[in-house]
Amino acid sequence: MVAVSYSPGELARYPGPKRFGSSVTVDGSLIIDGTIRSLTAGAFGALYFVGQSLGDSNVGLLDGVGVRVRGGNGYHWSPSTSPSATQDLSLVRDAADIMAQRRGVNAQAFNLYGTYTDASNYERVTFQYNSGQGRFEIRTGQSGSGAAKPFGIVAGGDILLAPAGTGRWTLAASGGHLLAVTDNALDIGASGASRPRNIYVGTQFLAPSGSAGAPSYSYASDPDTGIYFPGANTMGLAANGVLQALIDGSGVSIRANLRFGLTAATPDLLLERDAANILAQRNGVNAQQFNIYNTFTDASNYERGEIAWISNGLFLRTVGLGSGAANRRLTIQAGGQLDLASLNGNPISLLTNGVSRLTISALGTIATGGNYDIWNGTSALATTATAGFLGVNSCAGPPTGVPASIPTGQKPMVFDSVNKKLYIYDGGWIASAAFA
Repeated sequence: MVAVSYSPGELARYPGPKRFGSSVTVDGSLIIDGTIRSLTAGAFGALYFVGQSLGDSNVGLLDGVGVRVRGGNGYHWSPSTSPSATQDLSLVRDAADIMAQRRGVNAQAFNLYGTYTDASNYERVTFQYNSGQGRFEIRTGQSGSGAAKPFGIVAGGDILLAPAGTGRWTLAASGGHLLAVTDNALDIGASGASRPRNIYVGTQFLAPSGSAGAPSYSYASDPDTGIYFPGANTMGLAANGVLQALIDGSGVSIRANLRFGLTAATPDLLLERDAANILAQRNGVNAQQFNIYNTFTDASNYERGEIAWISNGLFLRTVGLGSGAANRRLTIQAGGQLDLASLNGNPISLLTNGVSRLTISALGTIATGGNYDIWNGTSALATTATAGFLGVNSCAGPPTGVPASIPTGQKPMVFDSVNKKLYIYDGGWIASAAFA
């Protein structure tokens, strides 16, 4: 066989099988009604022409539309120029309109470059299967002169997150809201694990009203304790599924008591509701005290009034310590009548400087606490005075009764208004001469 050459403009047509030498060179057109087959092993199969298309019986078809790959064939790349080199990258057809990059059990990756100078200087995004993690990934990367670039997901409509093939979350195109596909069915994080650290917001957290048993804002370890909203403009604080405090436009309402002293082992000061309109300070068998301060510098320098239970007695007193004055006045003042009362047969005693000075017994007897003087006024009475006199009980005639409960050292006295005599009891009644 010999090589065949044709000059420009020549037209060669071979209607039947022809065999040529090592090559055919054509400067014009070569029209073949059959096929061209290479006899060299490993070259290609039957090369044929159909209309304006060039085809290979093993590979595919080249025409005005493009390159078409036949059947399960694809585009393959090899790191070597040798026809027998192993191919390590393939693009193939999975199905109609579905292209695939696959090569047996080898994990694949696709790189899309932003910049590329060489294999050590680039910016790119990679879609790959990470066999070490057992997952598909989309990640950005850079090397050398390449800079780290952000990654964005941009959609003309909503963006759906659908793990395990089920729609869970939607990033809505309208408003940009993150929406659960199914209402009230999904959590963010998990109790005790996989939790976000802090959540920052620009305006508000908006929660449902909730209830005392399931507060809107609660705790994973104690879900029946927290904050909820019983009604309009009202906030409730619940503990153990029970409303403990209510805050509304009128103020703060407490269900049981108000406690102070969280630094103590247990609260050591309590304000309680005894009944409607009755506030109580009580704490079991512990004696209580209420202080109202005039001045307070610190716990060692103050002036205050106290109402306190001391040694089973209730005291109302003023106290000063350190720089505070210890002799502040205590005044009991009433716009109407002021009553001092004792019950159950007990006396009333008036004390000064911690000593009993005057006692009114349950029978009404008035006695001093010692041999004290009783002075009426601080100056002499005028001869025309109409007040300031010392009064003595009187009786119509000589007294005959025996005085009871006479304090030691005391003598009862009475004036006989009929006989104008003053009587003193000293084991019996002794009368003075009649007054003129």
